Amino acid sequence: MLAEKLHYVLRTVRDVVTEFRQKMRQKDASIQIAEEESHQLRSMVQEREGIAAGFAQQLREYEEHVATAFVGRDVYQELQDRLRAAHEALQEEREARRKIEEVNAALRQREIELTRIVQLLRDEVRSLSIELAEQTSHDDSHCQRIDAYLSTLRLSPSRRKTMNTSRESNNTQLYVPRSVKLTSLPFTAISSMNTHANTNNEDGGNLDEAVRQVLSGLASRLEQAEGNPLQP
Repeated sequence: MLAEKLHYVLRTVRDVVTEFRQKMRQKDASIQIAEEESHQLRSMVQEREGIAAGFAQQLREYEEHVATAFVGRDVYQELQDRLRAAHEALQEEREARRKIEEVNAALRQREIELTRIVQLLRDEVRSLSIELAEQTSHDDSHCQRIDAYLSTLRLSPSRRKTMNTSRESNNTQLYVPRSVKLTSLPFTAISSMNTHANTNNEDGGNLDEAVRQVLSGLASRLEQAEGNPLQP
């Protein structure tokens, strides 16, 4: 009876020890699995930390790139503004030079025109001088012929007075150049008025009118000479 009890106790103890050993082995296996999982987790954490560090480095590089791009864009915009201002200044300078060249060309053209007008006036003065000399020579010879005629002939006082009047009228006739045309008061009318004048006031008025006509003719010729060239 005692032996059976001991045998039962021993068998129970052996079962308990066996069960305890199994539990210990299970715990050891669980601990090993947990350690392996922990090791895997540490590896994953290290890998994620490396990836995060790479992302952080890329983020810093991108931030630097963006900052550089902003600075470069500002510099590029500033350079564009400077180039635009320089181009506008160059265009203004070209426009100013073009206007100056146009003004210089107009001045040169005007100088040529004035030179031609001066040459025309010189030729006119030379022609007038020649005509005046010819007219003076003609008047002198005419007066000499009248004097010779009066000296050779014996005239009555009334006829001598008529001849003297004719001589004075010839001497007081206003010289009109061949290049000047009197429009409202012909030269023949001036001669007629000078010949048949009764008073000094009438002679003076006729001469003034003739002088005005001559000056008007010269002025019209000068205006025509100035109007013929093309104005700049």
